[in-house]
Amino acid sequence: MGAGMGLVIVPLLPFILTSVDPDDAGSASGIANAVQQIGGALGIAVVGAVFFSQLATTAVPTLFLPRRIPPGAYQQKESRTAWMGVTMDPAVAEYINAIPPEHRALFDRIHQLILDTCPDTIVVLSYKMPTYKAGTRRLHLGVWKHGVSLYGWKAHGDGGFTARHPDLRTSTGTIRVRSDAAEAIPDDDFRDLARAALAPS
Repeated sequence: MGAGMGLVIVPLLPFILTSVDPDDAGSASGIANAVQQIGGALGIAVVGAVFFSQLATTAVPTLFLPRRIPPGAYQQKESRTAWMGVTMDPAVAEYINAIPPEHRALFDRIHQLILDTCPDTIVVLSYKMPTYKAGTRRLHLGVWKHGVSLYGWKAHGDGGFTARHPDLRTSTGTIRVRSDAAEAIPDDDFRDLARAALAPS
């Protein structure tokens, strides 16, 4: 608009006034300025109305509305979850909400078992995955392409988990649980793992 005003309006007014009788030049100049102001205001109003009407119907749902939170999501209020009152970093909720549906049920199951077993646990995001903190102890729970993985339990043991499920332990000491095979693992095995990794001795 600024370029148009400079390139068109400024040379246009002298061109118009050259065709006006000198005796009427003052009146013509005033009328031209008045029309210019009215046209500018009207143009801005029309363009603005069209722009914001389109913004309200197309851009707002994708840019300004909150992200859809699936059932069971952990919403934040003053950096705390409403579920079980556990302290949780807001970044953890974003991680959880982004978990693919095929792995979400398994993650929720282990997540709840850890918190049931160690209710004083604080949950933060560390190494880009949810991390359960109890004093100086840590247990990491991350999602991978076939299920979930647990890290950080080696310092305090796993409560016999890898002895009962040796095929789930990798060469690096990670426990990998596939979503399609997790039903065969009892809840108590996960509780024992959480207790050994996080509960004080």
